[in-house]
Amino acid sequence: MIENRDHSYKLLLNQLKDKKINIENFYKEYNLITENYKNEHQEYLRIKKQMKSEQSILGYTSFKNFLLGFGIRFFALIVSLFYFSSKIKKHYTSANQKVFFLIISSSFVLTSAYWFTWSLVYKVNSVGEYDFEQWHQNLLLFIAPIIILSSSYFLFKHHQTIEDKFKKVIRNIFGYIYESKEDLKEDKKQEHILKRGQLIKETIENVG
Repeated sequence: MIENRDHSYKLLLNQLKDKKINIENFYKEYNLITENYKNEHQEYLRIKKQMKSEQSILGYTSFKNFLLGFGIRFFALIVSLFYFSSKIKKHYTSANQKVFFLIISSSFVLTSAYWFTWSLVYKVNSVGEYDFEQWHQNLLLFIAPIIILSSSYFLFKHHQTIEDKFKKVIRNIFGYIYESKEDLKEDKKQEHILKRGQLIKETIENVG
């Protein structure tokens, strides 16, 4: 399109030099060529945008770029959730220390969850800028991180409760087994003493 436009400009200029057209016709033809180029360029941008929309994945120009953009943010979210989980399960010496680490770990989860959500809902407009097509996408950017943080907190707390109960059951089972073994040893000891006493009694009677 650019080559055709420049070629038309050149031919028009040569016609003006050869006095085949006057200056008024020159400007008229010049504006017509410019207008045709603008229309062709707009059609080109429309087709390009349509092709990009059909071949893109969630606004990414290729599947590789999607995996790269989505994967990095997903990895950051998983790491922040592991860190958040460790701070919930940890026992602290003071309440202030617990609140401090919970605030820090929560901020990590909120930030990574925001960018993770952003990687799923963002679009690219015609001039290459990030844009959101509908209002609920902007709302989702703020609601989703809060939902992820809240659900993770209750999940980890519930998981911690189940884990503690499971450990308590295991301790009780092993404690019962240990006590049973001790009782068994005590019973065997008493049985051994009785047998030994009976043997001594029978030996004395035989000697007598």
